[in-house]
Amino acid sequence: MAQLDALDLTDSLRRRMVDFAVDDNFVRDPTLGEIARRIWSGPPNRGGLIGDIWVEGAFPSKTTPTSLDDLVSDGKFHARLRDVLDSASAMPGDRKLYTHQLEAIEKASSGTPGNRPAVVVTAGTGAGKTEAFLLPILNDLYQNPPQESQGAKCIILYPMNALVNDQVDRLYAWLKEQTQVTLFHFTSETPEDKRRADGQGVPIWEPCRMRTRQEARGLESHTGERIEEEHRGPTPDIVITNYSMLEYMLCRPQDSVFFGPGLRAIVLDEAHLYTGTLAAEITLLLRRLFLRCGLRSEDVLQFATSATLGTGDPEELRSFASTVFSKPAEMAHVIAGEPAKASMSDSSPPKATPTAESIVAGEYLEGPAIVEDGAGSPELTVNKSVCDNLRSSLAALVSDGHLQKLDPNENRPAVLLHNSLSAAPIIHQLEEILWNSRHIPLAELGEQIFGEQTGQSTRAVVQLLQLSASARLEPASYPLVPHRIHVVTRPVDGLTVCLNAGCIGPDTLLPLLGAVAAGYQDTCEFCGSRTLSLERCRNCGEWLLVGRDTGEVIAPALPMVREDGDESQRPQRLLLTVGPSDSADAAVYIDPATGEHRGSGVLGTVRMAKHIGCPNCDSDGADIASFYSGTPLTLSILAETLLSEMTEFPAKEGGNNWLPARGRRLLAFSDSRREAARLGPLLTNQHEQQLVRAAIVEALEDSALGDEGALQSVCEDIDLTERRLNDSNLTSGARHRLETQLIKLRDELTELMAGGSVYDWAKALSRRESLSQVLDRPHAIGDSKDNWTQLRWEDNRRNVVTRTHELLGRELARPIRRSVNTLESLGLVEVTYPGLEQLEPPAQFLGALPTESLRQAVSQSWTDLLASLCDTLRTEGAITLGDELDDTYNFGRLLIGRWASADDERGARLVRFIGVTNRQGRRSFATEVLKSCGMPDSQAKATSEDLLRTCFTQLLEAGRSGFASKPRLESKV
Repeated sequence: MAQLDALDLTDSLRRRMVDFAVDDNFVRDPTLGEIARRIWSGPPNRGGLIGDIWVEGAFPSKTTPTSLDDLVSDGKFHARLRDVLDSASAMPGDRKLYTHQLEAIEKASSGTPGNRPAVVVTAGTGAGKTEAFLLPILNDLYQNPPQESQGAKCIILYPMNALVNDQVDRLYAWLKEQTQVTLFHFTSETPEDKRRADGQGVPIWEPCRMRTRQEARGLESHTGERIEEEHRGPTPDIVITNYSMLEYMLCRPQDSVFFGPGLRAIVLDEAHLYTGTLAAEITLLLRRLFLRCGLRSEDVLQFATSATLGTGDPEELRSFASTVFSKPAEMAHVIAGEPAKASMSDSSPPKATPTAESIVAGEYLEGPAIVEDGAGSPELTVNKSVCDNLRSSLAALVSDGHLQKLDPNENRPAVLLHNSLSAAPIIHQLEEILWNSRHIPLAELGEQIFGEQTGQSTRAVVQLLQLSASARLEPASYPLVPHRIHVVTRPVDGLTVCLNAGCIGPDTLLPLLGAVAAGYQDTCEFCGSRTLSLERCRNCGEWLLVGRDTGEVIAPALPMVREDGDESQRPQRLLLTVGPSDSADAAVYIDPATGEHRGSGVLGTVRMAKHIGCPNCDSDGADIASFYSGTPLTLSILAETLLSEMTEFPAKEGGNNWLPARGRRLLAFSDSRREAARLGPLLTNQHEQQLVRAAIVEALEDSALGDEGALQSVCEDIDLTERRLNDSNLTSGARHRLETQLIKLRDELTELMAGGSVYDWAKALSRRESLSQVLDRPHAIGDSKDNWTQLRWEDNRRNVVTRTHELLGRELARPIRRSVNTLESLGLVEVTYPGLEQLEPPAQFLGALPTESLRQAVSQSWTDLLASLCDTLRTEGAITLGDELDDTYNFGRLLIGRWASADDERGARLVRFIGVTNRQGRRSFATEVLKSCGMPDSQAKATSEDLLRTCFTQLLEAGRSGFASKPRLESKV
């Protein structure tokens, strides 16, 4: 329903992806940084992160003149089922069936007992494959009412739970007004009994849908009353599950009630996922099912459906069905959905052939063509002024004569577009190209229509696609030229550089090296010389050359990067820089033509300096990493960009204000069960994390914290209170009140100067409107999507607002490792420790230092030292949000709520502040601080323990006295 500009969307994707890649792979050298940006922004064949835009025709399936009403008249479809489906708007009785739907109904009813067929249905996405098996199966169940025979009558198998949930909701919407056929979805998420269902918030469905496992086993009534085994209730007619759960059910005695001779149908939906070993496992699983039910495969009607099964060859599909269902080949039938063009009027050309420039310059559709009515259903927009403007603009695409024949009172833009463009020759041409090509690059599509491949021709064809997508006669009908837009993206996956300084390629690192290229290849594509990998220091951004010694040549070092960024398992590699280096362990001479290396230089070789770590900041080799962006985070940025570029749902009178993301919706799919299981939670968590982070930054930018006026006001209040305290006539009670007020005012001044307390931040954050889009999970678990009304979303916002302190704590309680982007690591937010600047090093400690210059240096760095030590406490989790929130903290690998002690370390929730040896973190840090202040190395190591003990004691006393009146993030010391 929303209009997307494919070019603008692709440009936005490119900008966001490239900006993220450049930031995530920062280098100090601006030349290399600019080269990387050009490569990642460029064409896909040169390493660009965004591929070409492709257009695919998505034509509807061919329809027949036959409807369910006709089948009922012919005695081929149950009249009561027709009425149920018509009443639920699932399948109106007068709607014409697609050819594959009608053929599936006929094939399913053609079998005889003991000779029931297997049917494979293939059709495009959204072409009614689900109806192709549901209609014949429901018809069979209605025409053959359940007898006393045991077991489910139909089992529908899906490869993953997400598909199970989607299908059961759809089937429930079809059948909830009737009771003849019952259904049940059985997955790991299905509650065992009424108590657990109530605890999970599972609704009490209409009687046709069973709620719990015990109800489906006949041991619990629909309202939850226990049923004794000898009076066991009925089992469900239709069980929707996944193949893993079916295997468990076959093994468990308590689930034996689901299997018996009453089984009439099996469905394998999304059958293209069952290949190789998995297909063999499914075949054996179905054979076990038939044995358990006491049936032969020939006794059961079977369906397999897919949009992309095999090559599409009928014999191949027939063989697949015969094998997976263990049925003779002559009993397997293949039904392919056939696409059909839209019905268009005769071509009626305009006076002048439209050009790309004229189409781009035209003004056509303003606003959405579809909106939501008062009941929440889509309806066509009615707008007379838009239609009046369209009539004048459409004269450039179709003849005046055709426009004059149209209804002058037509005020629905979508209908006017359909009736006008159906006679436009350029739209006929567009449809013909997509029909013949099926899929074609957008730029090539523009070239075929306008005879040139330019920016204007591409823009013009986008305009035509948008207009034809808006042109329709009904909200749910196909548009005039249905199509899909495809674009391929990829994350950063390495850089290499040519060793030939005379390389003829672009993007060269002159004067010492040649062209930089994306990916990993042994030789330069421009001059054929050898290459090495480019990597960078994550600590300072210095870049190095990295190779692996094969014994004869030095080749690029291939990355072995896991999704969590851990490169500890990668093979040993050489860290090199061009030219001499004082910090180099040895020199390596490499022949650019062959990659051979020698111990001494000869003419034509490149001298390399070998290192064990970063030559700029001396960090070790573990900090040298590939130019790489992990797939999960890249996927999150891709999804966020797509979602933000979508237009809001076009509801009337602000009806989208309460919808999450204002009604924008993004569907994500994966052929991997494991990836699909991770994808939803991953995108949800990262989306909400970004929402909260953006809200925090906006709240701090809009806050008055640190405002000069507020500071001045508090200072004036402090001055006034101090003067009033000097009044010798004050009573003891009044003096106590003023002293208490003065303490609060000084705390407030400290907070304002430090940027505000967490309490203030939480209060400012609670006012951000974007928090409405965060799901309050503690109150939403088990909620049906039917419960999410406007009032429910308002409750959701109120509950989220009460958790702003928790949301802040999840962001700021622990500093995350520098490889992860956070508000702190990006420099957008700084966590401060108010009052540390008031602390001075104790005289006893300073007196033990040997020189005055050392005492001055330690005094000057004291505040920074204490703040850094507080950071280490946060890093180790010695901070609390409150016991309950500490236990649910799930950001990073370490929980919070630990305690810090000076020396002891007993138990998992206790950390030692003072290390035992100088190699431990804080001891080593304290030693480096003393050395930087001028203390000799040996003496600094000996003094580090005393320094840490002094700091610990001072922080402990400061924490007891409390610098702020509302310390909502507390150190646990």
